[in-house]
Amino acid sequence: MLKKVTLALIIAILAFNTLAFASSHDRSMDIFSDIHTYNEYVSRINNIMESCEWREMSREERIAATQLTQDEISRMSTETLLRASLSAPFLLDIFHFNCFRRGFEVVLSQNPGLQELSLRSDLVYAFAYLYEDTANETQRRFSQYTAHTKPGSVLLLPIMEMIIAQPEMQHFVTADQATNLVELFVERRIQDVEESVSSSFFFDIVEQSDGDSVFCDAVTNIQSRSSHVATMFDNGAPPGSFSTTIQTPRRSAVIAWNTSNVVDWSPEDRRMWREILAWEHPRVTIVRDASLRFNCHSYAFHSTAGANIWLLGRDIRPFFTDGSFVNPGVALNGDVMEWVQSDHSGIIASFSSQGIMVVSKWGMGPLIRSCCHDTPYFGTTRFWRRQ
Repeated sequence: MLKKVTLALIIAILAFNTLAFASSHDRSMDIFSDIHTYNEYVSRINNIMESCEWREMSREERIAATQLTQDEISRMSTETLLRASLSAPFLLDIFHFNCFRRGFEVVLSQNPGLQELSLRSDLVYAFAYLYEDTANETQRRFSQYTAHTKPGSVLLLPIMEMIIAQPEMQHFVTADQATNLVELFVERRIQDVEESVSSSFFFDIVEQSDGDSVFCDAVTNIQSRSSHVATMFDNGAPPGSFSTTIQTPRRSAVIAWNTSNVVDWSPEDRRMWREILAWEHPRVTIVRDASLRFNCHSYAFHSTAGANIWLLGRDIRPFFTDGSFVNPGVALNGDVMEWVQSDHSGIIASFSSQGIMVVSKWGMGPLIRSCCHDTPYFGTTRFWRRQ
């Protein structure tokens, strides 16, 4: 069953349509060789992920075993390379950080296909085609959704938006092309708001780019033409949230965002997330489904309740400076483990021979119980105990 689900995620979602090549800006590749290379790659990663060794591999070993090789990359047209790069495991890591930029940097560092795409001058052509094709397929699936529908392409659209919004991917995007893409994104965002499904994150990323993006002028122009569209820009916080403060246990103020009015992930999004994580991270346990309502710091330092509706930013220092949490010296169950460079935190659940078991909220994804070594997070760790 799991094999069928994964094939649906990789093949059905990114179903190979030979019409994509008819719009190719780079005609130097042979279509049939192109398709063969893609199919070989999909078959290779499925065989690896179905093997007995997959569960026992470290995260680093899994990444190394399933990424595109330089030979495969060199034999792929830009359209095919984009599809293959979006088929690679661990793409959901882009959602697993509190900052879109950090999530992209992690995904880019472990995905040689995306690294090559940033150097290809016809990326925008391939991107526009695949985005529109995926958006149409997503809409068809959404309108026909039932509890037994196979996972659709819903998560792929915001992932694509987050990728193209990054400066590394914009080297060859002109002002006119940026405008055309933004209009595509606006159309989907309006549709998402009307249908109360998970929304686009592209605009939030551009809002945080401080004007240093080819898309900024295009976004500004479209905002000025439509007051309806302008109301959907929320300075990087999830649409519907608002800035406020919460208190530490010793009543110091901490900046936070209230998410009580945020439209959360759809049932299909959540089901898809569960199935992908079960396949890519076979040793982790999902404690609660993916949610936009709270993040890791909110869970670890403020509230573990299921009704948590708070997002905390990077500045969690008030919890430490006022003595609400102190370094315990020797960590125990219930203490907080913080990954400093990754801007991530979680609560220690137990200790095992494999490492420390932690319950933490993976960015915009689920609340997960995992070994501290079997996560996307890296860098210096430190421990905190509530007083």
